[in-house]
Amino acid sequence: MANIQALNAVVDEVFHTLEEVRTLFQNWDASCHMPFIQKVMYMNTLRERLYKLGYTDEFVETVIKIAYSNVFSRHERICYSGNWYILA
Repeated sequence: MANIQALNAVVDEVFHTLEEVRTLFQNWDASCHMPFIQKVMYMNTLRERLYKLGYTDEFVETVIKIAYSNVFSRHERICYSGNWYILA
């Protein structure tokens, strides 16, 4: 049961972090560079927490993909995909 609670806590944090990234993209300006980098680095920390709980690469990637596809609309995913010029 503790493992499920830990998993739920990390997954909630993944969703929360991706929601923050989405907000950054929606309101992008020059001040967003560092917060974006911090969020991306934090996503790596969340991945590591899932690995430490004993989950496989495939499971972790599935969690991230599901969260991403639920936070970002299909339109947003298409618009942001490959358009990293907004980071400049």
